[in-house]
Amino acid sequence: RLSNFIKDNKCLRSLYLKNCMFEKPDIEYFPTAFSQKDCQIQHLDLSLNSSVGEDGLKEIGKLITNNKSLISIGLDGMNLSMNNYMPVFQGILKNKTIRSYSLNINPGLPLKGILNFLLKNQNIKEISLIPWDYTKDKTKKFNDNQLQLFERFHKKAPDVIINGIYFN
Repeated sequence: RLSNFIKDNKCLRSLYLKNCMFEKPDIEYFPTAFSQKDCQIQHLDLSLNSSVGEDGLKEIGKLITNNKSLISIGLDGMNLSMNNYMPVFQGILKNKTIRSYSLNINPGLPLKGILNFLLKNQNIKEISLIPWDYTKDKTKKFNDNQLQLFERFHKKAPDVIINGIYFN
């Protein structure tokens, strides 16, 4: 099992599990594996594993809550939406080590609520919240309302880098 490998690992620092078609049973042991005190993995990319479903997102929320080594996590294209994002974001609020979150291609996320939520975690230094697949549509832009939300966020958290947004 992958979770046993993660638990027993003493040298791996980055783990890219992008688009592995995980389902909830595949990741239900991840929170335990990633919460081991000697877990050394600092970068985890679980992007494009939307097949984990709502129960799998709860497990990812537990992983984020309990982990003490991660400094970045990728959750692009995970079908996070207004109905299922709370376990993940409760983990974000509680985690004290993760500095960088990638949440691109999750168009169902309520941008205003997410930005307000992220303000509550003072450890965040970098976020990506582009709701569309920018590799397929390079011409799409944020609308004025979205840009205003980002500007307000930037005024409250000027040290946080928001990928894809540039401020004067």
